[in-house]
Amino acid sequence: MGTEPNRRVASLGRRRLLRVTALAAVSGSLAACVEGYDTTPDPLAPLARDARFDAAAAGDLATALADEDAALAEHVARVRSAHADALRAEVRRANRPAPGHEPEPAGEVTELGDLEQRLDTAIRRVREVLGGVPRHRAALLGSVAGGCAAAQALDERLGDAVPDEFAVRAPQGADAGTVPAVQEALAAEHAAVWVFDLVRAFLPQDLDADIDHSIDQHRRRRAGCRELLDALGATPVPAEPGYRPPSPVTGADSATRLAIRAGAEAGRAWRGVLERTDDPAVRRFALDALLSAGAESTRWRLVAEETPAPVALVGRA
Repeated sequence: MGTEPNRRVASLGRRRLLRVTALAAVSGSLAACVEGYDTTPDPLAPLARDARFDAAAAGDLATALADEDAALAEHVARVRSAHADALRAEVRRANRPAPGHEPEPAGEVTELGDLEQRLDTAIRRVREVLGGVPRHRAALLGSVAGGCAAAQALDERLGDAVPDEFAVRAPQGADAGTVPAVQEALAAEHAAVWVFDLVRAFLPQDLDADIDHSIDQHRRRRAGCRELLDALGATPVPAEPGYRPPSPVTGADSATRLAIRAGAEAGRAWRGVLERTDDPAVRRFALDALLSAGAESTRWRLVAEETPAPVALVGRA
């Protein structure tokens, strides 16, 4: 009888030891699973937050304005709401630590001109983080910035972030995907220039300035592609002698649809560049091209009276 308690103590001690050993093994396995997990604050979280605040501010402004101005603010609210949703989904997927508390964006939004600052800030913040994010995030950010430029193209009071010149900086070196991606973008730009030359014959003369502007933008982007490829030691693909539209162009409506399609395909190609390169110079050029593509898309969608006119995520299928 005197030894029974000691046996129980010994048995309990062994059980505790086994539990501790098992927990230690599980902890080691969990540590191995999360090894390499990025514990730094997610740089996309502030961008998602800003997009949410911008959408709310634009929505509130729309209720205080009338008619066309209210519709413009509603467009901005819709675009920035789509940005908030897309960015927040990526932040949740990555499940990285949230950054510290940041205040709401400065500046009260009381008129359309105030939204220009919000959209410009959104594009600037994309530029600031674009070089240090994985490729799929770079593509998302490019589409977001393009959407901001698309919203600005609705009205001059909303600003214009499209660069006057498409500056080409020397690439640091290409990986396997960079050259093919830029070649595809160049091919899309060749096709777009051909399309806008074609549609001129079917559109009224009062759209000549818009056609000239689009051709100029595509030629500048095409020239930049060639410079990038030359710097990367690749031979730029030539333009085809002609291109076959997906459907016959028979009048102004079909010509406008083709113009929209050509611009959208170029936008998708430039997003594809961001999906396939880590080179900072190539990424910067692709971002500028997406800003241009977003603004052009809005202009031609307005001509076609398509609703909504601005595409929220430019280049995204």
